[in-house]
Amino acid sequence: MFMFLPFSPYKFALAFVLLVFASMASAVTVRFDDMLTINDARNRVVAKGNSQVWIEPLAVINKAIVARNASMDIDGGDIEKLIGRGAAAISVTNSSIGKIRVRGNSLLSLDNVSDLKRLVLIGNTQVNFRATDVAYNGKFLTGVWADGSDFSIRTVNRSGYLVNGLPASVSVVAPSQVPLPPAAGFFAAAMVGLSLLGRKRALGQTL
Repeated sequence: MFMFLPFSPYKFALAFVLLVFASMASAVTVRFDDMLTINDARNRVVAKGNSQVWIEPLAVINKAIVARNASMDIDGGDIEKLIGRGAAAISVTNSSIGKIRVRGNSLLSLDNVSDLKRLVLIGNTQVNFRATDVAYNGKFLTGVWADGSDFSIRTVNRSGYLVNGLPASVSVVAPSQVPLPPAAGFFAAAMVGLSLLGRKRALGQTL
């Protein structure tokens, strides 16, 4: 109906309104103690309060914000910009993230993150990398993820590059296989022994 309006400014205004409504429709805010799993395309995802959000492999998100005491577990998916503030807890595994900005007392864990170009650290944020050969040259944080892929991330704080090196709140955990507890070996041997004993008894009864 409005397509036939004679003045183009009306058409532009209509297009803008439709764009705003479309953006609002694809945005979601999770509050209080609510929980939500996202596995589709969203323009904006906000987690507040004590809420918990899970991002799955099919998710494509323009901006994700985790605030206060909320948590977000990102396992797969594609996020253009990720922001953490307050006491947010964020875990990123096997995902594509363009930019990350964290501040306050947030906790950020990174493992096999592709396409990460910029990392901004403000405040007392704790950042854990699961990687090897990690080094910082004053501009770029480089290393090798657990899956063997290299990374080079421009890492800065509020004032710019970290001239004094990485803060103590940034830690690196080398990927390693979880060793089998010694008790597990004894348990397996005991099970084999009981199995053999049962067979002997069964054989004796048959004879």
